[in-house]
Amino acid sequence: MPRSCRAVRFRTSTLFIALAVISALLLSACGGGDDEAATAGDGIPEGPIVIGAAVAESGVLEAYDTGPLHAVEAAVADINAEGGIDGHQLEVVVSDTTSDPARGGSAALDVIAQDAVVVVVSCDFDYGSGAAQAAASKGVLAISTCGASDKFNPDVLGPLVFTMANRAQDEGTVMAQWAYEEKGFRRGYLLENNSLSYGADKCQGMRDAFPEYEGAEIVGEGTYKEGETRFAAQISDIRRTNADFIFVCDGTDGGIPAVKQARAAGIDAAILGGASWDGDYWVDAVPNLSDFYFATYASVFGDDPRETINQLFARIGEETGRKPVTSFDLTGYALGEAVGLAIERSGSVEGEVLSEELEKFDGEPLILGPTTFNDTKHITPLRPMAIIEIQNGEPSFLEIYPSDA
Repeated sequence: MPRSCRAVRFRTSTLFIALAVISALLLSACGGGDDEAATAGDGIPEGPIVIGAAVAESGVLEAYDTGPLHAVEAAVADINAEGGIDGHQLEVVVSDTTSDPARGGSAALDVIAQDAVVVVVSCDFDYGSGAAQAAASKGVLAISTCGASDKFNPDVLGPLVFTMANRAQDEGTVMAQWAYEEKGFRRGYLLENNSLSYGADKCQGMRDAFPEYEGAEIVGEGTYKEGETRFAAQISDIRRTNADFIFVCDGTDGGIPAVKQARAAGIDAAILGGASWDGDYWVDAVPNLSDFYFATYASVFGDDPRETINQLFARIGEETGRKPVTSFDLTGYALGEAVGLAIERSGSVEGEVLSEELEKFDGEPLILGPTTFNDTKHITPLRPMAIIEIQNGEPSFLEIYPSDA
């Protein structure tokens, strides 16, 4: 099959490595004394440690997969600059799924055939689960960059599959709390693409959380299928409910027509979304869009209050020749951090051993935020999220929310 295979090509940023947070992580990955290091080396074969990526370098998922992939490569470059893991350099090889879920399994087997001991899979359960299952069938750890479904948990895909994402349900939960407490909204409407697990999960989070607040209610719900382009019935229903906000449980591909038609029809209720609305590449499709808010990992617009994150985005832009499209890149860098820590601490590249090591993470301070796994949860519970607002077609950072999470 067509594929793209390459070793890491990132130039190391000395300034970035020197930052306190990342330095602390890399130092912790270096283990303890000489006896520890000698033991750690016993489970790592000679030669480079290969991380495979069975992700989309083309097709509809490219915008969500290539950024995190570049960030995985950046994390690997930083680990290599610090001497690697017990003297082993890390290497990345890639096989393009072309955004075809049916190609995920063969792409995973392709990189495993090139000695990959960990397989990075796509930023979505529906697109990434085939690759994850193929890797797990070979005893290889598989990690999605930003697939936000609870289906990445062991009860569905088994103990060798993880994701670095925030839970889609938590995106709904965060936006429910923010809408109620920060905006004073009391009447919400759910508009759900029910063709994708992500859309259903995100709406469920809002559906569960918002009515728990005093005086708050979900006053209506509309659904649509992937590929639908006409929303007259849903817009009529929204107008009937007089909702304060519309929570669109979809990404930009399916959601843009709904948002555009709602605004064209004179619906001026606030529109809320989750991380799948990240970036500004889509904003011109809805001219002069205002009162649109979404929760994501960070601001990719250079105004995030966390300077370490701004520096990573700037670095990736310099290294690749284009600025990051979304803040999902953070999930890729955190994935590299997590894999490096798991290999170093366990002294092994065996899938089961690495899984057990990741399950020990309890608020692990990765660049993405505190990360926790255990033997039943392979997706981290609520992390603080960046709220981005769009006014007059211009996106900007608003706040980190909840600030005490």
